[in-house]
Amino acid sequence: AASVEFTSIPQTGIDVLVLVSARGDNVNGKVTVNGITSNYFYRYFFGTGSSGATSFQDFVNHILVLGLLEPKNFNGLDNTPGILSNGFLHIPNYAGSNEKRLFVETINEANATEAYQTMLVGRIPTTDVITSVKIESESGNLLQYSTISLYIIS
Repeated sequence: AASVEFTSIPQTGIDVLVLVSARGDNVNGKVTVNGITSNYFYRYFFGTGSSGATSFQDFVNHILVLGLLEPKNFNGLDNTPGILSNGFLHIPNYAGSNEKRLFVETINEANATEAYQTMLVGRIPTTDVITSVKIESESGNLLQYSTISLYIIS
């Protein structure tokens, strides 16, 4: 599958938590909320253990999470099928009337000498209740054994 989308999220809790354990044809994952395709704002911090980077994105059409998906092919190597990227997405106060925030953390190791970690904080451009969350590979598909689960936190 190219994506996983949770729709009709019940408004029975306080926070939404999405847990990801996945592989994809591409290392990066795209996140869209409520079908919104413009005006996301986020900042991420990305590190390899030996170096790091930071980036600021404003008014973009989705949130791009570096390292959200363990790549099938990383630096020319076909990684061990059992190795998955792990991470979470947290949307606090998802049923409230305030503008929404998103927090993401991922860890991605490629069966090699480096591991990759990403931390991201962003703004979802809506004050509406969050009713859907979509996660997809930046290009390509989610691969076998990928698991993405949504939890409502009360």
